[in-house]
Parts: sequence; structure tokens; C-alpha cells
Amino acid sequence: TTIHREAFYNSLAPFEIIIPSGVTSIGTRAFANCPNLYSVDFNEQLLNIGTQAFYQSVNLGRFDPLIFPSSLLSIEARAFEIVSDTSLLEIPTFGTGLIYIGLNAFSHVNFSEVTLPDSLESIGREAFCYAGELAEIHLGKGLLRIDNQAFAYANSSVPAYLHVYIDALVPPTLEDAQTFGPFSAPLNNPSRPGLWFIVPEGTVDAYNEDPMWGMYYHGRFVTFMIT
Repeated sequence: TTIHREAFYNSLAPFEIIIPSGVTSIGTRAFANCPNLYSVDFNEQLLNIGTQAFYQSVNLGRFDPLIFPSSLLSIEARAFEIVSDTSLLEIPTFGTGLIYIGLNAFSHVNFSEVTLPDSLESIGREAFCYAGELAEIHLGKGLLRIDNQAFAYANSSVPAYLHVYIDALVPPTLEDAQTFGPFSAPLNNPSRPGLWFIVPEGTVDAYNEDPMWGMYYHGRFVTFMIT
């Protein structure tokens, strides 16, 4: 069962949603541009949240955190994107079955911390870009790929420190070296004063020798540590 495309698009009524049992997919823009949507209770059968499903629903997660079910496999492009900066939102909980987070899925969504599950394999381009106060990121054991600028401009507030905890024993593929923000000329260092990668014991050499991760490793402002 699917909640169909644009089913509640542009609704101005104040409301919270309980996704009924049996619904496995939320369609494109189903709840997009709903400024008075404050809370969503996802069911445990949900498999997919579609493209722009909650796009520009600016108050979602402000009072009640987003809690994603363990059944959820994919969050598609721009599903929760907000096109302007927002107030700090409650820290979300991602379910243990999530495999894929798409392009700009949480762009401009302002969490202070994100913990992604071991099941997650792929994070799309700019997925968490412009999360202005995102200071701590936890990446799980199963992560295989992170696309360009997935976490660019995370914690853009001063002093802009960013701690990235990585449980993957094999360095995930980075689409390019700007995954955690652009590099600044002329010294080719990440353009933030503090960037820490905390990786599993025994893996520092692997991250150092990787062509993309190694660019961060040799940056003046980057520290690799072990758990």
C-alpha cells in the first residue's frame, strides 16, 4: 500500500501523522510543503520514503524527533530537504535496516548529531549538506560509499569543529575529497579549523593510504584517532 503522490501536498492545516499499518511506501511529495506538520509516527512495515516526500515541511522534527522504523530500506532524494536554514531540530533515530539515503535527503535539516546504522551502504550527494550545527557524525560498519559534499558545510557555526566516528574497517569510497566540505587554496586543506576522524583500531594506515581519505589525513587541521 502506498500513500500516493502529492496526497497531502501544500496542506496548511496543523496536524501530526500516524502512518497506518500496511503502508509500505510514501509517494513523491506526499506531505511536501506542509509548514504546520510537526510529527510523524512511522509504522514498522514502511520500506521506502519517496522523493521530496516531506520536502519543505519546515517544522517537522522541531518538537518530536523523527524515529525511522527498522523496516525502512531507503530514503529517496530530497525527502526531508528544507531550502532555507532552520532552528535546531531534535536528534533523529535511524532504523537498523536502512540501506540508502539519497541526494539532498536532509539538506539544510539542522541536527546537532547524526548516528547512521551499520546497515547503511550508501549516502547520496549533499545528503546532509548545510546542516549548520551538525557537530558529530557516526557512520556504521557497513558503509560502502559517500557521495560528493554529503556533509559539506556541516557545523558552519564558529568554531566549526566536526567529529566523524567511522566504524567501517574498510574505508568507504568517497566520490571526491569534498565529502566533508570544500578544500581551500592554496594549501589544499579542509576549510574548517577542526576536523577529527575517529576510526577503528588498526585501520589508520588504510585510511591514510586511500587516495581520497588520504587527502584529509595529510591536512593540517585533521586528526585521525582510534576508537
